[in-house]
Amino acid sequence: MKKLFTLSISLLLITVINVQAALIHTKEDGNWSNTLTWDGGILPGITDDVQIDNNDDITVITGNSFTIAELWMGNGSSLTIEGDLTIDSLHVNNNATLNVTGTFTVLGGISISQNAGLTINTSGTMDVQGDVTASNGASLTVDGNLSIDGDVSFDGNGSIDVGDTGTIEIGGDFDSGNATIEGTGPINVDGAVSGTNSGDSQINGTLPIELISFDLKLQNKQVLVSWSTATEINNDYFTIQRSDDGIEFYDIGTLQGTGNSNSLLLYDFIDSNPSSLINYYRLMQTDYDGKYEIFKPKSINTEIEHNVLKSNLYPNPAHSYDIINILADGFNPEKGSFVEITIMDKNGSITLQTTAEINEYGQVHKSLSSTIFSKGIYIVWLQGNNKVLSKKLIIN
Repeated sequence: MKKLFTLSISLLLITVINVQAALIHTKEDGNWSNTLTWDGGILPGITDDVQIDNNDDITVITGNSFTIAELWMGNGSSLTIEGDLTIDSLHVNNNATLNVTGTFTVLGGISISQNAGLTINTSGTMDVQGDVTASNGASLTVDGNLSIDGDVSFDGNGSIDVGDTGTIEIGGDFDSGNATIEGTGPINVDGAVSGTNSGDSQINGTLPIELISFDLKLQNKQVLVSWSTATEINNDYFTIQRSDDGIEFYDIGTLQGTGNSNSLLLYDFIDSNPSSLINYYRLMQTDYDGKYEIFKPKSINTEIEHNVLKSNLYPNPAHSYDIINILADGFNPEKGSFVEITIMDKNGSITLQTTAEINEYGQVHKSLSSTIFSKGIYIVWLQGNNKVLSKKLIIN
């Protein structure tokens, strides 16, 4: 009787384990939150492994948050993360693509197969707590924030492109293999660095300035060129350049830099004689030693009077010891006008309400201490001149 009872308990435990954990496949393209997307019509749970089958396209939409165990992406499949996704480990098969505009957390490691691509957009944040291995032809494009606690290794050819708004933080060693390294964003490595392009200036390099924003605005047939920096090192001066075709640029003015700074700085320059319907502008920064850096250009149509709302938060994600800067542009520059700033947590509760003055260019700048926020995700709302815009803020 005792043996029979023990056997029954064992079978019961096995049954419970089988019910709690499963390998769930996609059935068709669709949203992660839709039961019709999954084989059997059941959403994956926290202990389930997930297989996105070959050539299936899946999206975690904004506002949704999911946690699973391991994730496999089949050949040619794609996953877009607009909301939040947390997994144990990730396997990206041949020619699969992963696009992150929300928050993606991997508690373990990542393996990226041949010709697969991983893209982190400006608003995207990805945290990998293990190692990353990439096979021949794999590509990594980062315009947001990528943090990797372990080692990173590229096997053979591939590409790593870190844009001017992107950052890669590597806690372990970095072996780039024969991968090309492009862009202007930093790759900060705590461990050893090796590979064909291990001497690239982006790796553990100190960029002369950290550019937060670069904007164009039309005012009475004149173009306001404005930009902001978070840090400056040996910054002598800025050169503003213009082009009619986006190919050949020429200088139209200079502004003195601050030299060395660790605080937010705002700059602006007015082009009173734009030359054609479409004007292209770009910024060149020059050090005291004559070295320079050229940033990507932007264009504006001088025949269309427009007032598009734009905003930026810096730093984002932020930590409890940071000063958070709220930058916005596109409000009507009425004398003495203000915008109302409301910050809400993900449950809709108001954490902070304040105001900020709109300057003569229709811009807003407000600095806040992040010590008033707990760790989590917030929405920053700005309202003024009968206009409203919002931005997601992450506190780590």
